[in-house]
Amino acid sequence: MLELESGKHKIFHSVAEGLVEPEAVIILNLRQTELKALPEEVSQFKNLRFINVMKNGISGLPEGLFDLPELREINARENKIDRLSSKCGQLKKMVFLDLSKNALTSLPPQLKGMEKLEMLNVSENKLTNLPRQTGKMKSLRTLNVDKNKLETLPNSLSKIKQLEHFSAAYNQLTSIGTIAKNKHVVSINLQNNALSNLPNLSGTGSLKSLLLGFNQLTALPESICALTQLETLVVSFNPLTSLPQNLDKLTNLKSFIAVGTKLPESEIARARKLLPADCDMRFE
Repeated sequence: MLELESGKHKIFHSVAEGLVEPEAVIILNLRQTELKALPEEVSQFKNLRFINVMKNGISGLPEGLFDLPELREINARENKIDRLSSKCGQLKKMVFLDLSKNALTSLPPQLKGMEKLEMLNVSENKLTNLPRQTGKMKSLRTLNVDKNKLETLPNSLSKIKQLEHFSAAYNQLTSIGTIAKNKHVVSINLQNNALSNLPNLSGTGSLKSLLLGFNQLTALPESICALTQLETLVVSFNPLTSLPQNLDKLTNLKSFIAVGTKLPESEIARARKLLPADCDMRFE
C-alpha cells in the first residue's frame, strides 16, 4: 500500500522533518535509520497513514502511535520489539501490520479490534501461543506465524471467514486445532513442525496448497482425498509408509512431492496410477 500511495503524497524521512508541518505527514519512511526508539512526537501526525520503521533497533512502539485514527500500515520488521500495546485495537483502519523478526512473546487479545486488518505477519518472533481472539479478525486474509514456538493453534482460526493464506512453518506444533475446518483457506503451510497425525481435512473445500513436509506423519488421513480443489501437496521427509486409498479423487492435483519418506514401491506405483497423468510426482 505504501508503494502505491508514495506517488500521491510527499514522503517524510524523519520525525523532525514532519514536525515542521505535522498535518501534511501521511507517509513516514524511517527504514534503516539507526533508530533506537520511535519518538513519542509521532503522535502529532494525525493524518499519518503509512509508517515504515523496519531494520532499526526499536524495542517498542510508542503508545501515541495507536491514537492515530488514519493509520493503515505499520512495517516494523526487523527490530527488537518485545511487546505490542493493548491499544492496538484502536487502529480501526489498519490494513497491513508487519512485526516479523522481532522479540514478541505474546500478542494482546485487543488485536481483534483491528476490524480491517488484512495482513498480519508475526513470523520469526518468540510466540508460544496465539490469542483465541485472533479468530474475530473478520477481514484477515493472510496470517503468517512462521518460526515461532507454537505447539498448538487456537480453534478460533476456523472462524475467520476472509482467511485465505495461513502459514505456521518452523514451529513446534503437535496439533493444528480446527484450522482445517476453515472453508475459505486456499493455502496452508505446516512444514517443519512435530505433527504425528492430522485431523479430518474434509472441511477445507477451497484448499489448493497443503505443505506438510518435515513432520512425523506415518500416514495421511483418508479425508485428504476430499480436497478436490487441491493442486499442490507436499509430504516430503515424513516417515510415511502408506497413502490414502482414494487418491483418484484428487483430480486437480498438479504437484505431489513425497521425497524422503518410507513409502514402499507398491504405494508409489499406486500413486502414479491413480493421480492425474499431468501431475508432477516426485518420490526421490
